[in-house]
Amino acid sequence: MENQKFTKNERLTTKKTIDSLFKEPTGSFFAYPIKLTYLLQPKSSTSKAQVLITVPKRNFKKAHDRNRIKRQLREIYRKNKTILYDCLTSKQQQACFLIGFVAKQHIQTNAMEQKTVELFKQFANAMAKNNT
Repeated sequence: MENQKFTKNERLTTKKTIDSLFKEPTGSFFAYPIKLTYLLQPKSSTSKAQVLITVPKRNFKKAHDRNRIKRQLREIYRKNKTILYDCLTSKQQQACFLIGFVAKQHIQTNAMEQKTVELFKQFANAMAKNNT
């Protein structure tokens, strides 16, 4: 099995890339309570995918609530990122992802994982259609 760590290279930290991800994304998918927005780029030397996880302060006033949800989403991404990596490797591209939590209350981890995997599969299918 491939390395299942969430390394520093996989975190999206570049302000320029984050701005372009918000302003002109390549596409997005939505399955309540998760929104997946992505930006495709040519392959570079860093990791195959970089991710940014957001939880709005408007919906969760307390930082410990936002941090808990972000921790859950990071763990879900870490366990299921091979779905994304497989389709990106075949296309020789790099992607930047924004995983946003849009619900106004806590959701159980396994329900969030089902929705996130569903979004990852939608992305993989979209990449496969663009490939042919």
